[in-house]
Amino acid sequence: MPPWLLWMFMALWPGLSAWAEDADALHPSQAFRPTIQALDAKTVEVRFHIAPGHYLDRDRVVFSTRPPSATLGAAVLPPAVRKPAPHGGWMNALTDRAIFLLPVHADPTTPTLRLHITYQGCAEAGLCHPPQERILTIALPDAAASSLWLGRRWHLDGFGWPEVAGGLLAVLCLGGGGWGWLRKQRRPQRD
Repeated sequence: MPPWLLWMFMALWPGLSAWAEDADALHPSQAFRPTIQALDAKTVEVRFHIAPGHYLDRDRVVFSTRPPSATLGAAVLPPAVRKPAPHGGWMNALTDRAIFLLPVHADPTTPTLRLHITYQGCAEAGLCHPPQERILTIALPDAAASSLWLGRRWHLDGFGWPEVAGGLLAVLCLGGGGWGWLRKQRRPQRD
């Protein structure tokens, strides 16, 4: 073996050993998969699906919009677990599934939103991926149509307008004496 090849191998050894240890780490596009959904004309949900053995640094998730006719308000952040960072310090780690809610202020003439996302995550094995960038595009609902509250589907973890209306009707009829009033109205009158 030529001596220069031996020297090159020895110089690359720390990087090769780190690569061998982190062979179980997924590529960032597989470990962190963002999806987007418009909840209404003023709110967008970004959901990260995080692979087992990986975590996303919540403080390194940054959102911006394109075109500039749409702007974002302050994001509602998902709860995180504070854990030691691989290279010192602390980070707010997100695992499994992370949901960010983003207020959107867009012109009524803006039919689609291009959301630019920058994020960084790590594998439990100690490898942190470089920052990643994704652009997700979504059609925004018509602001006039989404302001109609009667037909709009609420996003309260499975409760929609029919469930809420049924619950209110039950409270009015059963809880406040309404049922008794209704029975009196249906009872035949005796002389």
